[in-house]
Amino acid sequence: MTAFYKPNLYALLITASLAAGSLALLQFFPSVEWTRNRAFILALIGGGLVLGSLLAQLLWRFSSGNRKIFHFIWPGVCAIFWVSVLVAAREAQYEADKAWVVVLKETRQGLRERQAREAAAALAEISKREQQRLQDRFANYEGRVDAAALAKVRDLDDAMQREFEEHIDAYQNAQMEHPIRGPDDWIRASSRDELDRERSAYQHHLRHSRRLLEFLDEFPVRYEERIAELELPPAAERIAKAELQRILLFWDYSRTRDVREWDVRFFELSLEAISLLRSQWGRWSWNPRESSFTFESPNVEYEFYQLLDALQQILEQLDEVMQGELETEEAPDWQF
Repeated sequence: MTAFYKPNLYALLITASLAAGSLALLQFFPSVEWTRNRAFILALIGGGLVLGSLLAQLLWRFSSGNRKIFHFIWPGVCAIFWVSVLVAAREAQYEADKAWVVVLKETRQGLRERQAREAAAALAEISKREQQRLQDRFANYEGRVDAAALAKVRDLDDAMQREFEEHIDAYQNAQMEHPIRGPDDWIRASSRDELDRERSAYQHHLRHSRRLLEFLDEFPVRYEERIAELELPPAAERIAKAELQRILLFWDYSRTRDVREWDVRFFELSLEAISLLRSQWGRWSWNPRESSFTFESPNVEYEFYQLLDALQQILEQLDEVMQGELETEEAPDWQF
C-alpha cells in the first residue's frame, strides 16, 4: 500500500478537461476585471489542483476501503472549487451588467442634457450678438490713439468676430439639422438602415466639430497675421494684441478648446460603437423586459461596454465644465 495517492491517467484526463472547461467558461464574463487577468486565473486553476490534491492525500492516508474512488475524489474537489469560482464570476458579471444598464441610461440622459445645453448656447449666442451691436469696446481709446488706426482695429475685430460667428453658426446648424440619439436608442434599432442613419448624423457632427476645433487652433496665428498686415502704429498694435489676448484668456478660462476636443472625441467613440453594432448585426440582442443587453461574443460585449464607459466619462466632463459656466455671473464676449 502506497503512502501517497497517485492519480491514474483517467483521473488526470478528467481533471485536465475540467480545468480547460473552467478556463473557457471564464471568458464569458468579460466585465469582471479579474477574469481578464491571465496570471490570476492560472493561479485559481492551480489553487484548485492543490486543494484537491491535499484533500485527496489526507483522505487517502486515513482510508482503508475501496481506493479506486479516489480517482473521482481528486477531480471532484477540483471541480467544486472551480465551480465556486465560476459562480462568483457569474454573480460579478450580473452586477456589472446591471451597472452597464445604468450607464446606458445615464449616457442617454447625458446626451439629452448636452443637446439642451447646445440649444441654450445657441439662444445665448443670439442674445450676446445683439448686446455687442450696442457696445463699442474701443470707445475708451478715442482721442488717445490715431483715429484711422483705431478704425482699422475696429474693422479687424469685426471681421474676426464675423468669421468666428460663421463657424459657430455652421456648428449649431449641424446640431439642429442632424439630430442624434444615444446608445439607449441604438440598441433598439430594428434594422441596419436605422444604424446607418444614426452613423451618418454622427459623421456630420464630427466633421463640423473638427472644423470648429481647427478654427480655434488656427485663430491666434491668423489674428496675429492680420494685425501684422495692417502695419499699425505701436499704440494701436498694442490695443489689437490686447484684444486677441483677452479673447484667448477667456477661451482658456472657459476651457473652450477642451470642450470642443471632448466633443470630437465623443463623436469618434460614438461612431466606433455604432460601427461595432452594425458589424455584429444579428449577434447581439436587447431584452426590454429584463433590461439586459448581450452579445454572442463576450470580447465584443466588453469592447462595446468600454466604449459606453468612455462616452459617459466625456459627458460628465462636459457637464462639469458647463455647470461652471452657468455659475459665472457675467460672461465676457467671444464665448459659445
